[in-house]
Amino acid sequence: MLFKLFSHVTLTHARGLVMIVSAYEILAKSGLGRFETEMAAARKLYDHFIYSLTKTALKCTSRASNSFSRCDPVNHKLGETYEMFTELLQGHLELESDMNERMSCSQNCAHYTTAEAMHCFSPTQQICGTQKRCHGTLRDCQ
Repeated sequence: MLFKLFSHVTLTHARGLVMIVSAYEILAKSGLGRFETEMAAARKLYDHFIYSLTKTALKCTSRASNSFSRCDPVNHKLGETYEMFTELLQGHLELESDMNERMSCSQNCAHYTTAEAMHCFSPTQQICGTQKRCHGTLRDCQ
C-alpha cells in the first residue's frame, strides 16, 4: 500500500515536470525566449522533491508491517508483469510532396507548422514506404 502511494505521488510529480518543461519548450519554439534557467530550476525542484520523498518513504517502510509488501516475480514477462513504452517522443521523416494534396515541392519548411501525411506516391522507392506511417499531425517541420 505504501509502495502504491509512493508510485502514484512520484508519477504525478513526473507528469507535472513533463508539463512544465513542455510548456517552456513551446514558449521557446514560439520565439519568446530560451527559458533554459526556468527549465533547469523546475528539474532541480523536482529532483529535490523526489529525494525528500524517497527518504520519507524509506523511513515509513522500515517501520511498516511487511504483510502488504510488494512481491516482484523472479522472471518478468512483457505484457504480464510489465509494459514497455515505445514511440513516446519521436521524429518523423516525410517528403514535402506527401504532405500536400497537389503532391508538389514548392514551399519551404516554415510553411508546414502543422501538416499530415496525406499519401505515399511511390511506396517502393520512397522513405514513406519503408517506415511506419504517421496517422497523427506532423508539427514543427525542420
